Amino acid sequence: MCLIINLREHPDKKPKVAKKKIRCYKILVLVKGTNKYYTPIHGAEITSNTLKCDFFDDVPQEEEERYIFHGIHSFKNILSCFLYIMNLRLWTANTTKKLLIKKSIIPKGTNYWIGVIGDYCSERIIIKGLNI
Repeated sequence: MCLIINLREHPDKKPKVAKKKIRCYKILVLVKGTNKYYTPIHGAEITSNTLKCDFFDDVPQEEEERYIFHGIHSFKNILSCFLYIMNLRLWTANTTKKLLIKKSIIPKGTNYWIGVIGDYCSERIIIKGLNI
């Protein structure tokens, strides 16, 4: 998944640094009958409440230098999460998986991008309320 940066928020095409904790929401997949959480697009298993990206894009890529491919994706509000899910049709009739929206935080001092659809891409995130 990629983020298209909001050029009004990033006129210099550089990531912002969180001056304080930023509330956000993270979409996860829970496999029913297990206590295992995964990311919905890449299927990476979540093994900790704190996620750190090994390869964060600190410069935009490709067309018009507006795309961010590497980082941890989250959303500004629950409505943005629902719109994202509806647009990609991630939720199917699969009864073994359940989509969850979890309150999360981009920690103070973290580099992050703001996207055009109410999304963020950051190098770190703390997911609240996971039973790992």
